[in-house]
Amino acid sequence: MSSPKSTQELLSAYADGQLSNEDAKRVDEIVSKDPALREELNRLLRQNQMLKDAFPAPSRDRLNKLVADAKQGRSRHRPMITNVAASLALIAAGTGLGYGLASKGPMSEVHALRSEIERLSQSAMAAHALYSVEVVHPVEVSVREKDHLLGWLSNRLGAPVEAPNLSEEGYNLIGGRLLPFGAQPAAQFMYEDASGHRLTFFATVSANPRSSSFRFGSDGDLESVSWGDKSWNYTLVGDLDREALKHIALKLHGQIT
Repeated sequence: MSSPKSTQELLSAYADGQLSNEDAKRVDEIVSKDPALREELNRLLRQNQMLKDAFPAPSRDRLNKLVADAKQGRSRHRPMITNVAASLALIAAGTGLGYGLASKGPMSEVHALRSEIERLSQSAMAAHALYSVEVVHPVEVSVREKDHLLGWLSNRLGAPVEAPNLSEEGYNLIGGRLLPFGAQPAAQFMYEDASGHRLTFFATVSANPRSSSFRFGSDGDLESVSWGDKSWNYTLVGDLDREALKHIALKLHGQIT
């Protein structure tokens, strides 16, 4: 079995289904002898299931039927049918189904990026709500293993990942985790101030590389600021007011541009 850099990485690889059958059996043997490791593994498996439940993928049969129905429409409805097909392509791109239905024109690319960033905002806020309230396990890898965290996330996302420094704003990095964004991997970094208030920064490689201006979202008490920067998309989430969150987002933007 290959030797991960930490027990946490080994358990995470098991929960993510990244181990061979032989290696997975060896992990089963290890955790069967250690109740604490077994509980940690069960926690990771529960979290993975929660994420799947939070971000369900539309079924392939359902998408096939919608596309087929659209293609059978009468010619006078062709503009609407084209829009339906383009929308389905965006859904497919976000869930890894890859139907490739959307037009490749400039306006289509703009709409695709806008849809991608809007979905990123929703996913980032859902992940923030899920993990920011955790007391014992708010992050998957703590800042004490920062080099390992950044190396691991960079490897999984396929591009160098950095955790911005927010200390001037009163927030210190406490760690991060790997999350799904449709079929893509995403990184979530969590920050905390002296009072225990938390922010999360969500980053993923864009399926539609293009820079974009800030876009704002809200869900209950949560606010988000999202933007695209060349080949990356980012979202900052917190229960601050919009202007305060925007101020921090501008600091982030200056660091990672």
